[in-house]
Amino acid sequence: MRCTHCEHVVTAEKKLKRSPKGATNEHVYSRCSQYNAPDHSRIWITERTINDQFVQLFERLRVEDLEVREWLVAVIRARASAGRQQNAQHRAELERQKPRVEFKLQTLLNL
Repeated sequence: MRCTHCEHVVTAEKKLKRSPKGATNEHVYSRCSQYNAPDHSRIWITERTINDQFVQLFERLRVEDLEVREWLVAVIRARASAGRQQNAQHRAELERQKPRVEFKLQTLLNL
């Protein structure tokens, strides 16, 4: 995705917010990678807003050819599945490294 103001890449960030009841809620916001540049608009967009825009875009798309439509659905599902698998592998690797990093941190704090 590109910024409509400057055409630079849009990046997403996760923010954790604590509710008054103590629960932690995760929110995803997107902004331009040049957000801090002088004279750049300082706009953050919620994940829901972006999702709604994609839904509107997809509602306008029409693929009349049934074979092409089925192929397109299969490709989207395969890529989404591959992305989920890659995320799971990445998370597992981070979890594997976490105890080692925590140990190193404790070692440094105890110097």
